[in-house]
Amino acid sequence: LIHCMDMVWKSIKVAEESVKEELLDQVVAQTEEWSATYGGEYAYLAMAAFALSIDDSAQCWSSVTNIQNTILEGQENYLFESEDTKLLCLSMIAARLSRTADARVTGLIDSIEQSLLEHSRQT
Repeated sequence: LIHCMDMVWKSIKVAEESVKEELLDQVVAQTEEWSATYGGEYAYLAMAAFALSIDDSAQCWSSVTNIQNTILEGQENYLFESEDTKLLCLSMIAARLSRTADARVTGLIDSIEQSLLEHSRQT
């Protein structure tokens, strides 16, 4: 999945500058639509994998933020079927954000840690 999303990003990367942001928005919108139509977990994985592929340019940052917000909303609304998938998605987003570490990374890491603690209490 990560390789596939990397190929999607590479296709966008070679597009004309005037359409790159629109293409990024289309990928994010499509995965959000998949989430609503087919169940969130797989779309969240696709979004997180795509976020790992996107470069650090300012033009791309709003897409990364949209992906992060969508995954966090899924977590807050208990839309993940599997705790493992939720933690994988959060970890991928944290890994992406760690390139430009800020308070959001710390927040995600705290969230992952809390989820792991809750999961270990349940088992």
